[in-house]
Amino acid sequence: MAKNNNDNSTKKFKFGRNPLSLIIIILAIVIIFFAIYIPSSYIGVYNSNHVTAFESSLPESDNYKIEQTKERNVQRIKAKDFDVLDLNFRATSYSMKKDSHDATKNPSVSFKLSMYWTDKTTELFGDHFLGINYDGEVAINNTQTIRMAVCLATPEWIGYCNYSSDTIRPFSNKYVKSAESSKDQPSESSYTINGNISSDDKAKNQTFPATANTWPVKVSVDNPNAYLFIQFFYPKDGVKEQIYIIEYTYDEYVNSDTTII
Repeated sequence: MAKNNNDNSTKKFKFGRNPLSLIIIILAIVIIFFAIYIPSSYIGVYNSNHVTAFESSLPESDNYKIEQTKERNVQRIKAKDFDVLDLNFRATSYSMKKDSHDATKNPSVSFKLSMYWTDKTTELFGDHFLGINYDGEVAINNTQTIRMAVCLATPEWIGYCNYSSDTIRPFSNKYVKSAESSKDQPSESSYTINGNISSDDKAKNQTFPATANTWPVKVSVDNPNAYLFIQFFYPKDGVKEQIYIIEYTYDEYVNSDTTII
């Protein structure tokens, strides 16, 4: 019986210089590699493609930089939380869908913005805003105006970010919404943003859904968000500046009246 016990003990696995130990070491190395590489790959793609709308400037054709106002009153806010003005911001046409886009045309989104003065506006800012000229300067004796622009962007994963031209629109307490449609008098603006992305080596058209260059599973981005930039000045203890950057999801700016191309 003692001899059998000795034979059984010699058959037990011992970690050392043998094929099974080598396989275990290789598997452990592979597991550790993927445990580190896969998360770092996702984090790297996310960080390298992260964009913030209006982070540094308005469209390149404009000389007025938001960085000049970063130390001032700039608020980033969700559309549902914005109540300073009554805004109706919507896409009139959307041709960024990958499955329906006409390959012979550049993808684009057209927006329309209607703004109304409300009691909340008067409560916060008095009877009127001041004027802004195209150099971004306050023109106290000018018509009351608001400066606006739109950015279409995916904050994460694919790094798409494109701007409209900026506009300066008149705005005062005469732009009101009434139960009688004939009395509605909004201040309105239109914007168009295309899906063309220029890079050092080529230009391509961006459509959605889009996928990030992640491995092993591609992260999909269904649609871009829209960001509305609003800048105005108002007389309160002198002259005060206010900037809002308002975020709209796809479901908030696309509705049943939007033409999907």
